[in-house]
Amino acid sequence: MLSATGESESEQAIVVEPFTVHALTGDERRDAESAAATATALALKGLLHRLDPHTYLAPTQADAPEALAIATVREIEERAFTRLAPKLRALAADDTRLARLLAPLGPAIDLRGASIGILRSPKMFNGQMPKRVTVTPSEPDAPSGPVVVRDGPAARFTRMDLVLRSVHCVDEANVARGADHMVLGGVLIGASGVTRVMPSRFLGRFQDDTHVSLGDSPFGQFSLRSTPEFPKVMHAVLQLVESDQDEATAARELTRAMSSISTVAVSALSSSATGAIAGALLGTLGAVGELFVSDAAFAPYGLRIRLEDELAFGPQGDSGPLRTGHIVGHGGAYRIGFRWVLNA
Repeated sequence: MLSATGESESEQAIVVEPFTVHALTGDERRDAESAAATATALALKGLLHRLDPHTYLAPTQADAPEALAIATVREIEERAFTRLAPKLRALAADDTRLARLLAPLGPAIDLRGASIGILRSPKMFNGQMPKRVTVTPSEPDAPSGPVVVRDGPAARFTRMDLVLRSVHCVDEANVARGADHMVLGGVLIGASGVTRVMPSRFLGRFQDDTHVSLGDSPFGQFSLRSTPEFPKVMHAVLQLVESDQDEATAARELTRAMSSISTVAVSALSSSATGAIAGALLGTLGAVGELFVSDAAFAPYGLRIRLEDELAFGPQGDSGPLRTGHIVGHGGAYRIGFRWVLNA
């Protein structure tokens, strides 16, 4: 738990408003919105086909978008999918909800047909299974040479860490299970567009106005060598889930869900623009994230950081204390304290 001093520091931290697709413009926004709509439809097709393959038919072509999405969903563990089945049956019987989820693609989309009319993306549907988004906290350095700092000395920092500091339960979720058992998952999008899923972690048990200190807990790492020059724009997408499973199972299930959703969403994009990737992930998670976990998923929260140069946080490379706004879902609200830290 936080001390009175730690609690005060958490409350005084600078609030970082969520990054959303509305922050994008032009082609980048159109690509994000189109990819999110496509990935949502394909994810639904994959889930419902696995639930009821006789009603939600598979295409005969192995390289069809629907077949690739079905293959991605097939990788979900059998035990985990069994827990998802009640949610999916309820969705299949709810024509209104399905129509709302598919609305961005128009009324012609029919999930029961072998083909649902999704156009092929040059990035995803090239006759090969899309490469699953890697689960790792560290971004490998791209072979782009050393970081170039304008009008300054040779680069001193080579990476940036997302460091978790605290969690504040403003209001616990209305799930009638006692204290909230919270799990955090995440996806990081590096400056070059490299996208990675963070191993999910259990945060603790929470009731109204609970403050929990995480110390300085690294959650994920960005490479500063993946692009040759500043400015560098990077994104993180955070996903909170309230779980009634054991901690390890809940974390493993969320990690797998984030990997499946990210694989479909990223592959549906027509570009590698970092903002478009983050926007597509946020849109897809917001639409179908709840269906990939058997627990109660909150709304995803996007973070965007732009480094103008190596000294953006001063010579020590520390952003100082920051926190999210409210991360909401199921009647609950949470805030996460964090900082950006540059390291050699």
